[in-house]
Amino acid sequence: MKKTALFLSLAGALSAQGAFAQSTSTQSASPQNQACSTEALMAANQNLYDQFEAYTANRMDQGQSVEEITASMDEITEAGNATEVLARHQEELEMMEPGSTHQPSQALCDDMYTMLDQMQVALDARQ
Repeated sequence: MKKTALFLSLAGALSAQGAFAQSTSTQSASPQNQACSTEALMAANQNLYDQFEAYTANRMDQGQSVEEITASMDEITEAGNATEVLARHQEELEMMEPGSTHQPSQALCDDMYTMLDQMQVALDARQ
């Protein structure tokens, strides 16, 4: 549950800035092919977050328990190694608060895109 909460906290923190265009692509791309900007990270994060919400709603409609859904979400975030990635970049992520002009480092972008791609693969495997 902590890992899911950690991911959702990141989603909330990044989406709170509200300065991104909604991404409709569900295909992953290598980190080197992704734009390294706050807006691009937020769009990629929001895309996955929206899919998490749809997945959760679908599972609830199918009668899965909250515990089952939570366990599944934990497995998805573990697949992306979210706890480690977010902990490694905690200081920089905190600098990306609403109103900040801080732009992410290439290391943060690479790690975040890799994490999101791995989580996408895990989510797709459950659908």
